[in-house]
Amino acid sequence: MPKPETLLMVLMQHFPQAVAISFMFSTIVVEYDEVDEDAWGERVGSLPCSFANLALELTYSNGLLANTEWKRLIAPKLANLKTFVSDDSDYVSATGSFNAGAMICSDQEGAVSAGVLVEKGSEQRLTIACHCWDREFDERLNHLGDPNRFRVLQANSRVGYVTERIDETDVELAKLDDTVAFSNRFLDIETAAKVLIPFTGVQIGDKFFIDSFVTGRQRLLCAGVRVLGCKRGQDFRGDRRENPPDGKYIIMHQGIYATNDPMITTAPQLRASICGSVLVRLQRAGEGSLCLEDGEVCGIMHWADLAMKYSTSSKFFCFADPMDPLISNAWRCVPVPEKRPHSSS
Repeated sequence: MPKPETLLMVLMQHFPQAVAISFMFSTIVVEYDEVDEDAWGERVGSLPCSFANLALELTYSNGLLANTEWKRLIAPKLANLKTFVSDDSDYVSATGSFNAGAMICSDQEGAVSAGVLVEKGSEQRLTIACHCWDREFDERLNHLGDPNRFRVLQANSRVGYVTERIDETDVELAKLDDTVAFSNRFLDIETAAKVLIPFTGVQIGDKFFIDSFVTGRQRLLCAGVRVLGCKRGQDFRGDRRENPPDGKYIIMHQGIYATNDPMITTAPQLRASICGSVLVRLQRAGEGSLCLEDGEVCGIMHWADLAMKYSTSSKFFCFADPMDPLISNAWRCVPVPEKRPHSSS
């Protein structure tokens, strides 16, 4: 899998009008807001001859790769969750604690899945999905970090508040209230979050689990990487006019994950509210043994209610933000006590 820096260089030098570029399996997809076939053909014809020697298919997306990024669906409301099976239990009210993957929401009732608890020095924070608090970002950005604003709820119980956003990703950090406990042990995956893995440690073909209140345990397969330039669309918050000027790019990349892994025997069950849940590596590509017990957290789910514009053999894709920004800022997983073995009577 190419490095994000390599794809960004291709985007900058050869497709400067594109919004993003993706590498999926053996295909490079150049994403435009809008481009016609003649303009695309002219651009391809002007590429260096070295492109012709690549054993890769080169194509384009007329519009962003995922429909939901340019025409976002209405954010899911808690009331709508009653139309399908989901675990909307108020664990905090019942037990005083909750786990990775549990339902969390904002005062605007947008629901996402809880991430993992990370620490830096004496500070601990819960990773959450930014877009659940979009309205407050628009109206009260100056109040970010105020305990009385950007409230985080677990079902009907307040558990904390948003303190900061991680760079330009969809990842935020929330400080939990002193009266609330959180465990990095998953409810439906037999492991706990133990270590954050940089994107360079992920390969195409790696297998993962996510654990979300709307899906339970779901298997995913790493399909590639996506890099966004300064002309990016609305998959990251912010006015494009506030982005760096032409010629000044920042590396924004996401992992691309598929739900049609041959090992999956049931229909994909990805839903919008899995955003915020983390990817836990199940098996490394090319290895026969499983690595689930290692507790490797390799990404945080971004968008999942996708309808692909580009026809591929894998019809269900989703994107995940890498853990790199957290790692570079010295955050690490909060350790979880090992389970005690059951004693025989």
